[in-house]
Amino acid sequence: MKLKKVELAALIITALCVAFTAGILAGRSGSRNRVVVSDTLTIRPAAVSLPDRSLPEPVEIPPADGRVNINLADVSELTTLPGIGEALARRIVEYRQTHGDFSRASDLMDVSGIGPVTYEGLKDLITTEGSP
Repeated sequence: MKLKKVELAALIITALCVAFTAGILAGRSGSRNRVVVSDTLTIRPAAVSLPDRSLPEPVEIPPADGRVNINLADVSELTTLPGIGEALARRIVEYRQTHGDFSRASDLMDVSGIGPVTYEGLKDLITTEGSP
C-alpha cells in the first residue's frame, strides 16, 4: 500500500504528537514533588547591601577664569603651563609640601628653576586665590 505525501506528513505529525505527549506524561508520573507557596516573606540580612556612608572626597574647583591654582595643582596640571616640564612641576609640588602653600603667585620664583623670565610668562596663567 502506497501513501500519498499528505497522508505520510499527517502520520508523521501524529506520531510526533503522541511521542511528545507520552514524554510529558512520563515525566510527570516520575515526579511526586509538590510546590508549596508561602504567604510569608523572609528577609535575610546578609542579602541586604547598605549604601556607603563615607564622605565623598573633596572636589577641587578650578578658578572660573581658567588660571591654574599653584597651591592645588598636581604635577600633570602644572605641566600644562608654558615652560613647566615634569621635573619643574615636581619641584613646585615638593616645594609646596615642604614650605606650605604659596601666599602669592610671585612666591613661585622661590622654587629652584623659576626665575623672573619664567614667572613673567606664567603670572597671568596662575593664581593662589581660592586655596584652603
